[in-house]
Amino acid sequence: MDYFKKTHVRYWDVSEAVEFVLAANPEATSSQVVSLIKNSLMTLSRNKDQMARASQLWISKWEDKSSKIKEMAANRLRMKTNTHVIPSSSKTADTWNSFGKVQQTNNTNVYTSQDDQNIENLHIKRGKKMFDFSPPTLHPSVSNDKARVDPDDQAMLSGMFVIKISDRRFPGVPDEIKQAYETNMIEQAGLQSIKIHTYALDFLKNALGQALADLPVWLWTHGNEAEEMDKSMIKVMRLVLTDFSANCEAPTFPGPTNERTPFVESVVPIFKYFCAATQLLTFAWCEKGLDSQKALAICTGHDYSRKLLDGIGISTLGRSERTLMESSGDVDGDHTLDDTLKLMECGQTVMKFEMNKNRQASYKTFLRRRVLGIQFVGSKLTLLSIQILSCGKWACLVERSALVPRRWDERKHWLQVFELLAKMKCILEEQDAVTEALNNEQTGWETIPIEESIRMKMLQ
Repeated sequence: MDYFKKTHVRYWDVSEAVEFVLAANPEATSSQVVSLIKNSLMTLSRNKDQMARASQLWISKWEDKSSKIKEMAANRLRMKTNTHVIPSSSKTADTWNSFGKVQQTNNTNVYTSQDDQNIENLHIKRGKKMFDFSPPTLHPSVSNDKARVDPDDQAMLSGMFVIKISDRRFPGVPDEIKQAYETNMIEQAGLQSIKIHTYALDFLKNALGQALADLPVWLWTHGNEAEEMDKSMIKVMRLVLTDFSANCEAPTFPGPTNERTPFVESVVPIFKYFCAATQLLTFAWCEKGLDSQKALAICTGHDYSRKLLDGIGISTLGRSERTLMESSGDVDGDHTLDDTLKLMECGQTVMKFEMNKNRQASYKTFLRRRVLGIQFVGSKLTLLSIQILSCGKWACLVERSALVPRRWDERKHWLQVFELLAKMKCILEEQDAVTEALNNEQTGWETIPIEESIRMKMLQ
């Protein structure tokens, strides 16, 4: 069976495997589909490569996998009048008439659809070649150049970590996280965070409508009538877009550059200027270790494996590690998967250190604490948040994502970048309020019932 060989292990999917088997074996029963898939996995598991490890993992969960395969195969077989494999023996279709039939000149193959709207996939087999067709619809998936977790890793972490960073659906995700994800996607599409800064949004759109040569002068001679709440965002826009105009006019480097070049040229300035304008954070760059990791190791006696990050943002209030950043390079691959896990691991470390530091504070207050993760892959930024849920699990949620413009013709993508920054600003301001509340409770400035403390709720 070629499905597993031609598909990268991170994209192996039960539903797709079933469809592939039925396309190649249209007369197979659901039990035979299960057997064919298992035999294929058993064969692959004897090798010494990535596919072997993935096959062994599937086989280790075979009771669950086989029931899903059998159920999906049975469903596909029941839908056989709507989804077909056409073993085209001689000629392709000549005409499609108004009655939903494809007529072929040799009259050996006739495709009849009772309801075209129910077709999911169509596979046409000609000799040894297979051609796959699907309707123009969207299915839950992951996007390129964005934070991503391998499905097998997500399944392994599911007892401890709830992850919702794409449209893909996984069991065990609480409704509150599903709803938060949908809200974030809707708000991002509508630019809801930057729309709070009405004057700044108008300023941004007008700026992006200028000619490249005129942009720097325009930026620094307009926007002076902004209200107080918009001034910091306009300052970020002026600084970032001035830097962008310089990048657009700079001569092209004569040869390949390091994978970190886009990160240094295009991403670091964005957050440097964000810090200068908002005064909410200050960043340390380039392979910086977590101070909270060292402190937590001393407090708990647990030897944490040291991780170095490309950027660490320290809050100006409380001097806590609040934002963690990783650059995963130009190519979306294993480095992307590794860095997403690193941000999650380091995020939980920072959270555990704060939990340990504020043991006498309210557990309910701590549920509002967030650590932000920023991952840069290719040309895209993803803003993540790490938190603890009331059920006692960690959660990783995507807040915003955006393509960072590197050419003048990409400049309209700055709308999404500043939407991400406006959302980040909102979260950081909320986190300053959480810091104040935790400090008040930890010091006894505000009294809470002892049974509601982090220590009583979380100490094992």
